[in-house]
Amino acid sequence: MIVRERLPLPDEAIAACLLREYGVSSEGIDFLPVGYDSAAAVYRVRRESGAPLFLKITRAEVLPEILRIPQLLADRGIPNAVAPIETAFGEPCCAVDGYTLILYPFIEGRSAASTGMTARQWQSFGRVLSAIHGSGAERAVADVVPHEQFAIPMIDAVRSMVDSIRSGTHNDDLRREFAQFWRRNTELILFCAERAEHYGHALQTIPFPMVLCHGDIHAGNILVDLHGELRIVDWDTPRIAPRERDLLFVIGSKIAGGVTAQEEREFFEGYGAVPVNRQALAYYRFERALEELYEGGRSVFLNTDSGPAVREADARFMMGLFEPGSLVESALDADRRLET
Repeated sequence: MIVRERLPLPDEAIAACLLREYGVSSEGIDFLPVGYDSAAAVYRVRRESGAPLFLKITRAEVLPEILRIPQLLADRGIPNAVAPIETAFGEPCCAVDGYTLILYPFIEGRSAASTGMTARQWQSFGRVLSAIHGSGAERAVADVVPHEQFAIPMIDAVRSMVDSIRSGTHNDDLRREFAQFWRRNTELILFCAERAEHYGHALQTIPFPMVLCHGDIHAGNILVDLHGELRIVDWDTPRIAPRERDLLFVIGSKIAGGVTAQEEREFFEGYGAVPVNRQALAYYRFERALEELYEGGRSVFLNTDSGPAVREADARFMMGLFEPGSLVESALDADRRLET
């Protein structure tokens, strides 16, 4: 996990919002310094009566219709997606002082990224994801969920950041070190952008079947509850896309700990045999790498809200993307295999 800091929203304001919007009287709000989202923070809400709750607070824009997707899936017989608790006014979130609060049940258990999954759980994951992709839910959310266009908006932002870092001066040790990393890897970063565009243009001509994808379904977003059942969280970035958008996190994945060949086989025992477009997988690997690079650069060079510990953790994480066996290498390897 990447280290995170609590957002500048006082506990008193959070508690007042929970009471007003949800009727929840809290006796304590415990910040949890973990997570991958630099725009968000998560908390455990201890209640005066009843089980604790899980609270996510984010600066990012949140569409209530997207937050309703887990409940839509539950209504279609897929209960593994964790749905938000509705406010007293029937909404899946609420706002306070420029932030969005989303309240969930607190799932007692563990993250699959921290302790892995058994063969049975990998098979169960395959069945659950197959059910999500086959649910037809994409038709119900077609007006609110982004559709895959095979065009990465932040490619231009990454190129602009490369130019800015290459020509700029930096006023602290971390920024200077991270700038040197970018400069050493400038050619490779720009090559990743070029290959992403290459595959994107090719894929735009292929008539893929489109399904509802979670969009970020790595092991860090899979919880194993006390009964050994899987619960899928963090439905903030769904996409109507080819199934490869989610299979990215299984087939040869190096994300959130990586997936072994045996685990991949166990997953497909549950998911079922399907044709996989390798160009789409390569595209999504490059897309993920560019997104992570941009977010890392933004955190280190542009984000004035985060403290030095968060910026350093982000920088180390992003630099790790270029280590042997990591995400960039897997994208380059997929590219080489397709070109030979």
